[in-house]
Amino acid sequence: MAEISFSDIVIVSCGTLSLELNHLKKEGFLNARHIFYNTPGLHEKPPELERQLLYRIEKAKRISEKVLVVYGGKFCYVNGDNP
Repeated sequence: MAEISFSDIVIVSCGTLSLELNHLKKEGFLNARHIFYNTPGLHEKPPELERQLLYRIEKAKRISEKVLVVYGGKFCYVNGDNP
């Protein structure tokens, strides 16, 4: 079985997933060249989400041609008003 490698990939992710992605990195599974995190909770502010995504994707492209965007579904965050 071939070894999985992310060494030529830059990840752009929601900051909510930083604990999970950093754990995978620490355990040696995720060897991404770099990980950029956007501010968590931007699903509530679509214009700011778009601005940060475009900005970080552009930064990621300067490091590698391969960019992986990692975001969760609608249950990826905790709503303080309705946990």
